[in-house]
Amino acid sequence: IYCVSKNAKVVFDDMFPNFRDKTSVFKNIVSKSNLEQLASVGETFSDDYDGLKILTLGRLSEEKGQQMIPSVVHRLKKDKFKFKWYLIGAGKLKDDLSSQIKELDLRNNLIVLGSKINPYRFVKDCDIYVQTFFHEGYCLTVHEAKVLAKPVVMTNVASADSLILNGEDGLIVEINEDAIYTGVKKLITDTELRMLSVSYTHLRAHET
Repeated sequence: IYCVSKNAKVVFDDMFPNFRDKTSVFKNIVSKSNLEQLASVGETFSDDYDGLKILTLGRLSEEKGQQMIPSVVHRLKKDKFKFKWYLIGAGKLKDDLSSQIKELDLRNNLIVLGSKINPYRFVKDCDIYVQTFFHEGYCLTVHEAKVLAKPVVMTNVASADSLILNGEDGLIVEINEDAIYTGVKKLITDTELRMLSVSYTHLRAHET
């Protein structure tokens, strides 16, 4: 039985101790050269916005946590930050997100782009990558964002500390709206940390 991260194995072994001796870790394989090739072609942001771009990628579903994002965007907007937050993905949360966007008047700040066959140029062209999972064995999209040298904010799911060195190449935050807001605000306001995260992520991507 293969688990995609050390922490995922710990969780699995706790739940199924009878299989402990039959489990091993086998991480997802990500080709840096292939990812960079995909990120160099295809569609990207088309709204001509030249300010700070925040991106979240993934199926729009409750376990992915995107329902917390409108509240975070609303608070950042109230704080007078200049940004746009884009969501790539489709799923059952779309109608709920659309309702929240309308209710909170976020149409110019939170944009649902739908599914994209090749989302990697969007990742390459964003400034901050955010993942809001409630639970996840191994966040492949965070791995991919790091390969493309993006500063990351991600919630503290099982695999978080195997992907992010907290405060160095990204931020790991607790799984709630307040913590996500604080983490994203930190990367928006702390340009030095954002640039350090990019540099450190780039170095780690070459190492792996």
